Amino acid sequence: MSSNRLMKLISLSGASLAEVQKQKKFEFRSIFRSLINRESKFFLIALLIFMVSVNLASAVEIKVWRFGGILAEHSWEKKKITEWNNQNPDVKVVWSNQDWATKREKVISSFKARQLPDILVMDGPSIPDFVRLGVIQALDDVDSNMVGSWKNRFVPEIWNTTIYKGKFYAIPTYVDVTTFLTYNKAFVKTPPTTWQELKNVAKNLKGKSNKIPVVIAATKGTNDVNLWEGIAYANGCRWLNEKGDKVVINDRGCVDALQLYKDLVTGGLTEDNPQEIDYYKAIVLLLEESAIMSQSMSWLKAIDSEVEGSKNPDYGLTVFPKNANPTGSYPSANVIMAPTSAGMLTSQSKNVKAAMKFLNYFASQEFQAGWDGDPIPGRVPATLTNWASPDIVKVYPDLVKLYNKGTLFKGALPMPAFPGLVQMESYMGEALQSVVMGQQDVQSALDRVAAKSQRVLNKVSN
Repeated sequence: MSSNRLMKLISLSGASLAEVQKQKKFEFRSIFRSLINRESKFFLIALLIFMVSVNLASAVEIKVWRFGGILAEHSWEKKKITEWNNQNPDVKVVWSNQDWATKREKVISSFKARQLPDILVMDGPSIPDFVRLGVIQALDDVDSNMVGSWKNRFVPEIWNTTIYKGKFYAIPTYVDVTTFLTYNKAFVKTPPTTWQELKNVAKNLKGKSNKIPVVIAATKGTNDVNLWEGIAYANGCRWLNEKGDKVVINDRGCVDALQLYKDLVTGGLTEDNPQEIDYYKAIVLLLEESAIMSQSMSWLKAIDSEVEGSKNPDYGLTVFPKNANPTGSYPSANVIMAPTSAGMLTSQSKNVKAAMKFLNYFASQEFQAGWDGDPIPGRVPATLTNWASPDIVKVYPDLVKLYNKGTLFKGALPMPAFPGLVQMESYMGEALQSVVMGQQDVQSALDRVAAKSQRVLNKVSN
């Protein structure tokens, strides 16, 4: 073989070897790169899962117990809580509806077992008892700046309904207001404004119609007692003296308010058995056109929406007639009112900062907007913005007129609220029944209530 041919073969062999080596090197780099990319993907996925799990683990859970309420409220609240949870992954709100009838028992037993939620949504009159027991804490003690930012959104008189001993304890959404007179406009063109006018109109109606002239609610129930309290407070009556250490429910102003009931019954101007008619049945009688006038609270519209037998009479709503010359020892209250769905912070909240963040939302117009008459009917709203809504005019045209005149809340007071009141009002319920049934005279009945209630007051004050 010539030397030239040998050199050529060697050259070709070397070239082939170099190509093979180059190809192997390329394949190795590709495999290495593939492994790196795969590992990166696994790493990124693992990192993402880790971050999500850390985020979920760091989300604070806030438990809320809401007592009572109507279906429209439950629907609105469910919607707003869903929106909150979607927009605030760091604070998850667990909202549950609870039975109104057993609210105090459930709260107190849970307090003793140290199983309270972070927030309670319930009635303002429970505040004094809860403060005395240590169930709730003042919101302005927790964050006075935050609470101060809420105040100007609310009707001043309604804001004051959850202040106890100078401290702010709960955010109202609406108030129940009492006492009103509901009347069928087909029979009553101009509503009476005094007790004597009420009697005169009722006597006139009795002679011209077979319908009940005026319905009074006189069962032992708390709402029926509240109806009487509204009439009595307008006559200068009070449960306690100014110092809060003496029961004065047998004052002249209280006696005359209960005497009004007795006069209406003995005059044949009411239903036959008022001791069997509660606040709900009283309104039903008017809606069914069996009665022409009735006592009522502000939420009769909520009842109206539920009564299947309603004949949809054209009715008006006005403040219950007052004694032309109040006889009580204290100033006349135009109406009395109390929130029944107010947000409170419990003393056992484990996440106060997160709970206050949610309560800040609870106080916002975004959450409060539902109580402007649509979608929630039959409630007297707490915020100024809701009173300016066209929806509230549709629901409460008469009340909006009074509100715009500045007379609805002028002289209004919070409903009675102090430790021991629940027991005292049960005594008052018994007195209402005994008087309308003719079993006791008014003064004796109230003297008895005062004596028994004083013992309760002394007990809770020690």
